[in-house]
Amino acid sequence: MKRVDNGSQIAGNLYTDGNPSTGVLGTIVDASCLNAIQEEIVNVVLDPASGIGALSQNNASLNQLNTAIKNIIDNRVQNFDGIMVKNTEASLGSDSTITATTATASGLAVSYTPISGANDRYLFGYIDWNVNDPDGSAAEGFLDLQYSTDNSNWTTIKTFTRKADLGAGAKEVKVTEIELATDGSTTSTTYQPSGLSISYSPINGANTRYIDIQINHQATDTDSGASNQIQLQYSTDNSTWTALSNYTMNQGVGGATSSTQLLTHYDSHLHNAITATPYYRIAHRANPGTGGGTSTIFGGSSIRVRELAEQFVTDNRSPVSFLIKHNNNNATPYYRIAHRVTSGDQSIIYTGSVLRVMEFS
Repeated sequence: MKRVDNGSQIAGNLYTDGNPSTGVLGTIVDASCLNAIQEEIVNVVLDPASGIGALSQNNASLNQLNTAIKNIIDNRVQNFDGIMVKNTEASLGSDSTITATTATASGLAVSYTPISGANDRYLFGYIDWNVNDPDGSAAEGFLDLQYSTDNSNWTTIKTFTRKADLGAGAKEVKVTEIELATDGSTTSTTYQPSGLSISYSPINGANTRYIDIQINHQATDTDSGASNQIQLQYSTDNSTWTALSNYTMNQGVGGATSSTQLLTHYDSHLHNAITATPYYRIAHRANPGTGGGTSTIFGGSSIRVRELAEQFVTDNRSPVSFLIKHNNNNATPYYRIAHRVTSGDQSIIYTGSVLRVMEFS
């Protein structure tokens, strides 16, 4: 390990911040220092015993050094009896992506011919694995290490489980918004559609849903006073509508042609309804009491539907490493990695994942 030695260090080849008041300069961090640190770490990651050597270092990963150290320790403290007489390895040539709920072959497999069926056999794996949750339903993935005597009927030796749910609150999984393109007016004293409506397809009907409105509204009075109203409505079939919330524009007594100033209604309405395609709209009406007024909703008014999952929708990518003893007397055993997920979720095993069979006499 190279220590800083470019002349700007202090005793013991240590770094210093320097002291401007006394004219002492800080240590220069030069390329040789940074390269020494980088290569020391990279050499651990690429050590064959780390299980990462068959993969290129991943610039997006922040845990490869941690994984490498653990794997090196695991691989070097195993108490193997005898001498390794054979080592057969396969690596995955392309990503294996599945949404299956039953065990599905990943393409990572080893057909092994032992030197002697009586020898000890160890299975090593380094599986770069990701479970993600595109539908907000708390994904769970399963990685199966499997064995077969005929490459047809498979037995699971060990199952690894991973959840994508981090359990840390809620997150928006979908946002849909529309705006009213042109002004809409009515003189009716019964609720009339304004033209501002939205058809929403939820990711999961059980998720929390907020309906946000921003309605620019004006009431015109042609008699003694205006009390025009708008209404946020809901429908399961785009035909029969139910009121979710009412908003009133009160003008008070005034001249026959006076009107209120423009008023913008803001609201965020919590509404959970389990239906395949809910509909939301804004309806409005003129003063239902005495009539004689006009209700106008102006272009640019909007409805937004925000859907939140109780779990963070996230990828959960990190490697699975194992070293498992598996002895049998079959002439040509087969080993493979299969994977599966809960409904609506996704499992990915990435290119370069490794499955290795090691035999000891």
